[in-house]
Amino acid sequence: MQFSSLYDLFEQIPNEKAAARFFEQHRWPDGRCCPKCDSKNTMRVQNAKPMPFRCRTCRKHFSVRTETLMASSRLALRKWVLAIYLMHTSRMGISSVEMAKQIGTTQKTAWSLGHRIRAAMVSDDEMLSGIVEADETYIGGIETKKHRRKKLGVGSGTSGKQPVMGMRQRNGEIRAFLLDNELKKTLQDAVRANVASGSSLYTDALSSYQGMLEYRHAYVSHQKGEYVRGDVHTNSIESFWAVLKRGYRGVYHFMSFKHLGRYVSEFVYRFNVGVDNSLDTIGKLIPRMVGKCLTYAELKGEGGVNDSKWLSRDIGPHASGNLKASQPPRPSFKPPGSPFSRGILLSRFSRLPIGQRACPWIQPTRRRARRLPSRRASRMRCRCAALR
Repeated sequence: MQFSSLYDLFEQIPNEKAAARFFEQHRWPDGRCCPKCDSKNTMRVQNAKPMPFRCRTCRKHFSVRTETLMASSRLALRKWVLAIYLMHTSRMGISSVEMAKQIGTTQKTAWSLGHRIRAAMVSDDEMLSGIVEADETYIGGIETKKHRRKKLGVGSGTSGKQPVMGMRQRNGEIRAFLLDNELKKTLQDAVRANVASGSSLYTDALSSYQGMLEYRHAYVSHQKGEYVRGDVHTNSIESFWAVLKRGYRGVYHFMSFKHLGRYVSEFVYRFNVGVDNSLDTIGKLIPRMVGKCLTYAELKGEGGVNDSKWLSRDIGPHASGNLKASQPPRPSFKPPGSPFSRGILLSRFSRLPIGQRACPWIQPTRRRARRLPSRRASRMRCRCAALR
C-alpha cells in the first residue's frame, strides 16, 4: 500500500503489537529463527518476560531487537517505524530537532536514532556497469565565512574540506563515499572497486582519471565551457551533489567529518530506493540492521576527540590529504575519588595568573598548608600545562 500521509501509516500500524509484527515479518520472512544459533525451534514466551521468544535449542531468550541496531534502545518500535518513514520521505533529510518534535522524544534521542538508521543505509550492493558517470566534490564550510575561533587558516578553495567520491550508473543507482585524499591512485582504486571492467566511464577533465584502459573513458572540459558533448556529460551525478548540498546547507547546516559518511549514505539510499513509500519499501531497511551495533558512546566518541573542530586537512608541500588532529589531544585523567575534589573550576581558590583561570582542565587538590577558618582551601593545578 502506498502512503500519502502519516495518517495512512498510523492506520497500518496503529499500536505497538502491529509494529512488532511488522518488524518480525521483514526480519524473518521465512519463519522466526534464533539469532544466537540459527535454530527455528523457537517458542513464544508468555507475558514476553524477559523477552518475547525463547530458543529450545540453546535456551536463549531473544526479541526482534536482538543483535540489531535497535538492541540497546528502549524506544518503542512504533517510533522506529515512524522515524524510518520520516527519513525515507524527506528528500533533503530531516534534522534531529524536527524529528524529536514528530516522534515525541528529546533531541539527543532523535539524533542517536537518526544515526543508527543511517548506519543501516550504508550501501554494499553490486558493482555498477554500462554507462557510469564519476565525479568528486568537497564538503565543508567556507573559510571566509567561519567564526574567527573556527578558522583553520589553510586558505580557500578545497583546503580544510572533506573529499567525497560519487559514481552514478546512467538511469540507475548511485555509489558515494568519503576519500582519504585526492591522489590519482586513490581515485582510480575507488573507480575500479565500484565499476565493472568494460563499462563506459564519463568524467570531467581531471587528469587523475586518465590512464584507466579497462574502461571506455570520455570526458568533458568544464574549464572550456563544455558540459555536454553528445552522450558524454556528468550532469546526472552532479544533480545528486545538488541534492546533497541543499540538505547540508538548508536542513542540517553542519555535518562533522566524523559522521559525514553516514549522512552521505542516507542521501544515497534515499535516491536508490526511489519515491515508493509502501510498507515493503520501508521494511527493506530492517534486514540491513541485523548484525550491526552503534551505541551512543561510540557516536559521541568517548575516550577521544569528540568535536570535529579539532580536525583539519593536512596541508603543506608534502601533504597527503589525510585527516589529522590539528591540536594536541585533550588530556584524559580520572578525577580523584574524594567528594571534595571533583575536577571543577573553583576560581575563588585559584592561585594561577588571571589569564589561566578559564582553563577547563584545572583540577583542585588538597592544600597541605594552613586552612582558612571559613572554608576549606584548595590549590589549583592545570593539567594542560604539558600541551603548551
